[in-house]
Amino acid sequence: MTAPPDRDLGQLAERLLLKGQRLTSRDQPTSITDEIGKTNTFWVVDLIDERAYQVEARLQLVTPRVHWYVEEGASLPVESLKRGAQAFEETVLPRVTSAFGPRRGLSVEDGRRLTILHTRLRGAAGYYSSSDEYPREIQKFSNQRIMFYISTDGLTPGTNSYLAVLAHELQHAIHWSWDPTEETWVNEGLSEVATFVAGFEPGSTRAFLGNPTISLTNWPEDNEKVGPNYGAAYVFFQYLAHRIGGYDKLRGLVEEAADGIPGIDAFLARQGQGLTFKDVFRDWLVANYLDLPGRGPYSQPDVSIRIAPTKTISRPGIDRGRMAQFGAEYIRLSLGDGTFALSFQGDRDVRILPVDPHGGQYCWWSNRGDSIDSTLTREVDLSVATRATLEFWAWFSLEKSWDYAYVEVSTDGGRTWEILKGNHTSPENPIGNSFGHGFTGKSGGWVEESMDLSPYIGGKILLRFENVTDDAINTDGVCIDDIAIPEIGFVDDAEEERGWTSLGFVRTNNLLRQEYLVQLVETPREGDPRVRPVTLDENNRGDTVVSGAGLRDLALVVSATTPGTSQAAAYTVEVRPSP
Repeated sequence: MTAPPDRDLGQLAERLLLKGQRLTSRDQPTSITDEIGKTNTFWVVDLIDERAYQVEARLQLVTPRVHWYVEEGASLPVESLKRGAQAFEETVLPRVTSAFGPRRGLSVEDGRRLTILHTRLRGAAGYYSSSDEYPREIQKFSNQRIMFYISTDGLTPGTNSYLAVLAHELQHAIHWSWDPTEETWVNEGLSEVATFVAGFEPGSTRAFLGNPTISLTNWPEDNEKVGPNYGAAYVFFQYLAHRIGGYDKLRGLVEEAADGIPGIDAFLARQGQGLTFKDVFRDWLVANYLDLPGRGPYSQPDVSIRIAPTKTISRPGIDRGRMAQFGAEYIRLSLGDGTFALSFQGDRDVRILPVDPHGGQYCWWSNRGDSIDSTLTREVDLSVATRATLEFWAWFSLEKSWDYAYVEVSTDGGRTWEILKGNHTSPENPIGNSFGHGFTGKSGGWVEESMDLSPYIGGKILLRFENVTDDAINTDGVCIDDIAIPEIGFVDDAEEERGWTSLGFVRTNNLLRQEYLVQLVETPREGDPRVRPVTLDENNRGDTVVSGAGLRDLALVVSATTPGTSQAAAYTVEVRPSP
């Protein structure tokens, strides 16, 4: 599946907000000359209620690379702030940049400092927002500076927990300056590694151990459920650093323009070891179970982890289950010393979306990803129409208030676009991410939409569907089906290509080929463990013979590995006495 285009907020603002006018600047000010004691007004985001609000804060401290602000009324001793600032400048910043590279645009020489605001936060201990990297012409709630937000509730400057948050957010800021469209799971995993590199132990490993079946690559929308995902991503990128020869190699991944799994593949290709993401992921699954001593492919040198079996099969029979894509099941086979036939059967296909096309076999899907901009465009001739109505069916699952899909019309060949209002679009823009009336949140099923095209009769127009996502967290996206403009006889049921220009959108039957990794891990009473792949045929069936004779442990490690979907995969494991 082709990756959707990256989002360009400057280009979007010129096209949708400024109606073709050029931005005054795409960059924030090159330097900020705030002096100690100065009071500033800052935009802050309430991550629970999802709204932007303003606070007053005073500059308490200036160090070579940072302006340290504290919200007015917050109780934060200056001496503890100085200790935290010193530790950040002398320890955290040099350690993190040694592994992940410098933050572009942050320079002592030109006076461009980082701003760290200590304020009351809801929903996070701290955060970095790329919105602040843009002028307000593009993002109306931008503070127009490189900026971290640190909670004054429960975090004391200079403590390990405080410095760990700074290290985590620093990696985000560095990563954005090199690759602003990276996928969430990669970015968050590397930020957890940055915490470790800075000298602190992330607390997310334990959460992963408590829920090892979760997806590595699909980040949950519910912020209260992300602990295990942080842990999985952290442990994976710790393992990746171990396999490629050290943390300093991770800079190459930060600077890689491709995102997610393709980005890791491109990065690994440059390492010259012949590894792919799938190779590393396969071995990582086993390393999480065995955690052997040393520095081999099944060891985790810098993380103490040994995942317990998630299931146990103790007698012949059939076990069925469902699993997340890029999650894992660790099935212990406690069968004694006998010999048994083992069969694995997985789904041949998996759905992209939890619903099927509205009519027929196909629909137009927006694709999914972080910081993407997918478009579906065609010319429509309204020259002889006396009135016109766009009708279509839509299904959408978008991160509410953060990701939006639009329907647009251009009368000047695509230079500028007007966003259409529909029955299911929202004008609300609480975070500043919306460009106008858009679909956001969840449709709850297929919904019928109708939009007035009568203002554009008398000529030819360009009609466009567009889906724009933000930096973090993506869901299933939007699907469009049964498009019609009855007054001119235009009907498109998406069952075949009919003149659309697609950049990111995919005409799909809602099915992808399901892939699996299935491995047997045999741990003898004496000697090293053996790992045997179970080869699957084109129908995802695999057969092998297992025996517990001479073994201390026997386990089947199963993972569903189809990218581009968050729908679960089913599987069946059958154990029979060997004839």
